[in-house]
Amino acid sequence: MALAGVILDGDGWEDAASDWRAPFLPAGAADWIGFPAMEDLFLYNGSGVMTGRTWVISPDAQSLRDRWKRLVDEKDAAKKAVLFHPPLRSGKPGDKHVNKIVEKALGNYRHSPLSVSSDQGAGLPPQMYAFRSF
Repeated sequence: MALAGVILDGDGWEDAASDWRAPFLPAGAADWIGFPAMEDLFLYNGSGVMTGRTWVISPDAQSLRDRWKRLVDEKDAAKKAVLFHPPLRSGKPGDKHVNKIVEKALGNYRHSPLSVSSDQGAGLPPQMYAFRSF
């Protein structure tokens, strides 16, 4: 209802910055506009962890163990590949698939020397992390 009373010549309008690439915000109306931007404070400005699938993310460790067991217990190779949810590129599995062997671990984390399709173990213990915390 408030928008119904807005007119172009009315009160309450604020001038925005005139620079073409400037944020669409009131020009200097608040002190926080002068603070550094987040990308000025952090060296990395990315999307965070991007697994390419959501089944490896869970609020509890038991769900992850159950999903892993379901994946490893599947005997049909085609069904196992589908359970893994590989990203598809031109209709074919991309760089993350059940037959891939991870050569190098991420940071100091352990990794299996086997592909998911040949791994019959209990899996590595789930790791907590801050999913896109900023």
